[in-house]
Amino acid sequence: MADGYRLKTRNLILATGLHTSSLMETIDNEELRREIPTTYFAKGSYFTQSGKVPFSHLIYPLPETAGLGIHLTLDMAGGARFGPDVEWIDSINYKMDPGKQNTFCNSIRRYWPGLADNTLQPGYAGIRPKIVSQGAPSGDFKIYHKILNNKAHLLAFFGIESPGLTSSLYLGKIITRTVC
Repeated sequence: MADGYRLKTRNLILATGLHTSSLMETIDNEELRREIPTTYFAKGSYFTQSGKVPFSHLIYPLPETAGLGIHLTLDMAGGARFGPDVEWIDSINYKMDPGKQNTFCNSIRRYWPGLADNTLQPGYAGIRPKIVSQGAPSGDFKIYHKILNNKAHLLAFFGIESPGLTSSLYLGKIITRTVC
């Protein structure tokens, strides 16, 4: 190994979000490396609302390509955030683009026409791992399971985002049923 480390384990579970594909590439097994799906990155930005919003529940507009659309989420302190959008990127970059404010306002005004100008502030950005590229039909996550020659289990989770996160308890059951 280039870094000088080599691990041996009975079972290996890779549930590392954005990094599952790159970690799987470090496994010393050419057959496994051929089965690794490409991970694509979709950055999602969020804007926050400075004033009170007239909603007491989540609002989801019609889904867009590769995402759920810019929706409203309320936090425990009564604050509101809008997002995420979908921006395909080549490398991991969490920098927010404040210039997206007009695009967000136009999208939000479809379900909240009364949104006042200049009330949104840049919030934060996150990155979702995707197993389909920009423009491809929507794809879900992939669970890869392989029993190796020494009867060790390799489980890898690719592209886990929503609904994968929503399914986390079930995914945990899959892990325990497979390797325990």
